Formats: sequence, C-alpha cells, structure tokens
Amino acid sequence: MKAFLVGILLGIVTFLILHSVSSKADGNVDNGKALYEAKCLKCHGKSGEGDGKSAKALNTQPTDFTKKLSSDAQLFKAIKQGGQSVGLSKEMPDFPGLSDQEVNDTIAYIKTFVK
Repeated sequence: MKAFLVGILLGIVTFLILHSVSSKADGNVDNGKALYEAKCLKCHGKSGEGDGKSAKALNTQPTDFTKKLSSDAQLFKAIKQGGQSVGLSKEMPDFPGLSDQEVNDTIAYIKTFVK
C-alpha cells in the first residue's frame, strides 16, 4: 500500500513539473516585453490597463489586461488576425507579420499584468 501511494505521489509531482515547464516554454517574457512596447503599448498602456496614449481616440476601450484575460488561443488569434476575429473591436489591428513565437512571447508578457 505504501509503495502504491508513493507511486501515485511521484506521478502527480512529475505531471505538475512537466505541465509547469511546458506552460513556461510557450513564450519568452523578455522578448514579449519588447514586442508589447513596439506594438501594443500605445493603446493598452505601459501597465496593460487599456490606458495608452492612443486609447482616448478609439471608440472602444482597449482591453485592460489587469482585470480580465482571454485564453491563450483567443489572445493569439486576436493578435494575428485582429480583434474582430474573436468578437472584439475592429479597432484592434492584426499583426500577421509576427511569427507564432513572437505572438507567444507577447502573450507571455501580457500575462504578467494579471493581478
């Protein structure tokens, strides 16, 4: 019985470690910060609150990343194909020129805003 419980515990720990590593491997926060500052900051703001300098001129308030965060898949699609592709504002531009890795890096940085 003791060996059985140890086996289960080791399995759970292994799963958690692998899950943690795979989640963090999706994007590089440092690269994402540079991309965010170049592509997103003017609307979403320095701290991700949707209060960038260009936000006031928009009809729809940019997403406040500190309060709500869509799934990675939805963020990925919104960045690559624009906000309208996921039911958000058509004012959110698309960035089809970013590589998948660059989008994942940007998402990793956006996740640092969640409070």
